[in-house]
Amino acid sequence: MTDQLLQTAINLLIVDDSISDRVTYSRYLQSDSEQSYCILESETLEEGLELWRSQQPDIVLIDLNLPDGDGLEFLAAINVELVGDRVPVIVLTGQGNEKMAVN
Repeated sequence: MTDQLLQTAINLLIVDDSISDRVTYSRYLQSDSEQSYCILESETLEEGLELWRSQQPDIVLIDLNLPDGDGLEFLAAINVELVGDRVPVIVLTGQGNEKMAVN
């Protein structure tokens, strides 16, 4: 068997209210010839939290500004609920806000 057949897909959750951004991220990740991804998508903080709880993704890509909250609220919520290993989270924003980056 080849390494590709033995490789397990990474479960990745994208939480972003911009469909064009979600499509861009998905296309980029799907073009990776060395890794496969099972991509879950959400437009809102609440829906993202529900998917995180039910699907237990390996990694989360989240927009800082969402219609019903922000990425920092997501981090706070999963830190309260997590027991054991931490899930890597990448917070994205189109705003160059240094104060928010420090938070």
